[in-house]
Formats: sequence, C-alpha cells, structure tokens
Amino acid sequence: MIWLLAVYGAGLVAGNGLAGRAADRALVPTAAALFAALALALALFTVTVHHRGAAVATLFLLGFCGFGLLAPTQAYVLRIAGRGSALVGTANTAAFGVGITLGSLLGAAVLEHGGPHPESSLPLTNLAGAAMTALGLLVFALSAAIGSGRRTLRKPTAGRDDQGEYAPAVTEPERGFRGGRA
Repeated sequence: MIWLLAVYGAGLVAGNGLAGRAADRALVPTAAALFAALALALALFTVTVHHRGAAVATLFLLGFCGFGLLAPTQAYVLRIAGRGSALVGTANTAAFGVGITLGSLLGAAVLEHGGPHPESSLPLTNLAGAAMTALGLLVFALSAAIGSGRRTLRKPTAGRDDQGEYAPAVTEPERGFRGGRA
C-alpha cells in the first residue's frame, strides 16, 4: 500500500510543475480551475474509493490539484500585494495552515457525528473537504472580482526601486524589504 503514496507524490510533482506553467499564462483562471477540480475530485473520491483503479486515479488527481494550487495562489497574492508587503507570502502559507486545521476539525466532527458506524461516515469526510474547497473557490473568486475592480492584475515590471537600484521583475524574498539588499 505504500505505493499509493508514490502515486499521490507523482500527482504533487506533476501538479506543481504544470499548474505553475499554466499560471504563468493565465493566473486567475488556472487557480479557479484547480479549486474547482479539487472540489470535484474530493467529491468523486467518495464514489471511486470503492474501486481500486478509479481510486488510484483519483488519488493522483487529488495530489495534482491540491499541490498544484500552491504556486498559482502564491503568485496571485504576490501580484496583488506588489512590492508593498514583504510578509504576504507568509500570510498566504499561514492561510493554508488555517484551512488545513479547520478542515481537520470538520473531518473529525463528521467522523464523530456522521453516523452510527465510523466506516459509514468516513466517505462523508471527502464531501466535507469538497465543501471546504468550494468555499475556498468562492473566497478566491470574490478576491479576484474585488482585485480586478480596484487594480489590474499585472505582472511586475523591471525597473528602478526607490533607492535607485535595478529591481528585477519578480520580487525575491531574500532581497529584504523594499527591494534593498538583505
């Protein structure tokens, strides 16, 4: 059964690589599609878990979509914040941590109160995860709608920073605050 971890891991690697490339071309649509695909995969796993081949394919898809979301969402918050916030990436990672914690609590509640037999309530955890992911999609869509109304989502451009130094197009976390040398 350890090979299932390898299948999930292969999904993680493929998702991170392909989603990152897709996000470079179309950031918001890529992230939205991954949120939606992850919610669908979680709901689908409720059915496919009982069929070995389908369960393995769904497990790969869960890894692909789940880990594939990291690069686009990170790029999105960095693009919205611009060069003004050095901690926005950390806040985004913390938000994922909060989501994982809340999802774990919701899953525990579903297992505890989901039915008379734990095995009957176990598939409900997938549906709870799908609902949490759909909520994440809603929050992302609202953010994108508000963000596009206030400010155009654009790729950062290279130029001079406020200290007269050349600033690359992509903000590097190790450069420190306001584009200065760390």
